[in-house]
Amino acid sequence: MDTLDPQTFLVSSSGIPSAYWNKLRTGDVLFDRYLVQTRLGTGAFGIVYKCLDSGMSNLPVAIKVFPASIAREESAAARLHREIRSAFTIDHNNVARFYDCLRDDIVIAIIMEFVIGETLESIQGRKGKLSAELVATYMLQTAQALDAIHSAGIVHRDLKPANILITNEGFVKITDFGLARSFEGMEDGRSLTARSVLSLSGAANATHDSQVVGTPQYLTPEYILNGTIDQTMDIYALGIVGYTLAAGRTPWETKDVK
Repeated sequence: MDTLDPQTFLVSSSGIPSAYWNKLRTGDVLFDRYLVQTRLGTGAFGIVYKCLDSGMSNLPVAIKVFPASIAREESAAARLHREIRSAFTIDHNNVARFYDCLRDDIVIAIIMEFVIGETLESIQGRKGKLSAELVATYMLQTAQALDAIHSAGIVHRDLKPANILITNEGFVKITDFGLARSFEGMEDGRSLTARSVLSLSGAANATHDSQVVGTPQYLTPEYILNGTIDQTMDIYALGIVGYTLAAGRTPWETKDVK
């Protein structure tokens, strides 16, 4: 299998039909190596599957699969490639590891650490408000993870409870960082607008008809109004996450884009 190298970025996905990138089933094999076990969920611009890596003694991994339209877009693939190369340098207990990024003319996929646990979004859905002790513990670990991500030159851009995993041992694992930027401004060669982002992600992941990517409740005013992207985006979002965990709701409510 080709590894993440700028000159060898194309591999085979075992002929998975392009129409089925979002309908992979148990038993399907990606890139002649990854056996699909189950679908874990839908994230921004892609679908995450739990797979077994036959090249690593059937080690469980999480694979985020993107559609053919993105796989064929050279500029988006190149941006994603750069983002993942930067992510490779991150070695922190509170950051989910990226292992590889594979692509052919059907799909582009990111191979990630499979974390056994639950998202903060799910935990809060069950428990409502969390205790001050838990909030402080989770926020400290998340801040430490963000520091590691920022030190690698990456801005998460979509920090929210759904992207913060809590392991069975009670430790934070941040996932899905730095990826939104790789796909901003691209949809089959056209500019992404708020409505097209909504249709791709299946959620309210934009604010208005411009190239804005993220979840409205957690975005800085500077980004929404001016497109300003820097580490303060994540620090702002971290504050909103902490408030949400303690209060059981975000500081304000927003309506989905129509």
